[in-house]
Amino acid sequence: MLKRSWVLLVSVVFGASLYGSTPPFAGDPGTYHGRTVVKSFGEHRIAVAVDANGEATSHIFRFWSNESLPSLDATYNAATVEFYGNEVIVVAPEAQTILRLGVGQTQSHPHSLPEGFSSTSFAGYGLNHEIRPAGQKRPTGSVSPYLNCDPDCGEPIFEWPSDSATDCTAGGTGSTACSISSSGVSCSASCEIGYYACCKSGWGGVSCTCIRK
Repeated sequence: MLKRSWVLLVSVVFGASLYGSTPPFAGDPGTYHGRTVVKSFGEHRIAVAVDANGEATSHIFRFWSNESLPSLDATYNAATVEFYGNEVIVVAPEAQTILRLGVGQTQSHPHSLPEGFSSTSFAGYGLNHEIRPAGQKRPTGSVSPYLNCDPDCGEPIFEWPSDSATDCTAGGTGSTACSISSSGVSCSASCEIGYYACCKSGWGGVSCTCIRK
């Protein structure tokens, strides 16, 4: 009887450990607080990297637009980043600015503008969210915001899986959103009409992006 109880206890503890180690899923809406880097990569991409306070994970958002975007390179010691799947909003009190990056032309989530704040909005065709262990390094560098987000937070491990929807682990033709999780890393993508969402898992990790139809 004692042996059976011990086995049951080990099973419960092991199960709880697995559950507790499950990372948050990138497709879920969320609000994150912490040191935040906002940086342009070329004329058509913006990356937002958040070192969330008290979390064992880092959050990286990638925004793609066909329109030319201004050059951005800002670091905020304490910002709030709100993610809604198809839109990410960066609220930076120290700079009194609000930055909105959204898929399509419609702002789906109105945000009140505090007195003295300025607001800037950009519409694009794709938004990616990646969650990975904080400080986890890639072979070519690190996605940690403490390294000023350069260069790896601007690019997924492989940005374009291919031009074929058959290579997508999740999403594919007809999908405007997808998400995937593998080996403690999770990513999602939300795409404008005219593109399809493609999430892929491979030896290099996970990748979630938007591909023109």
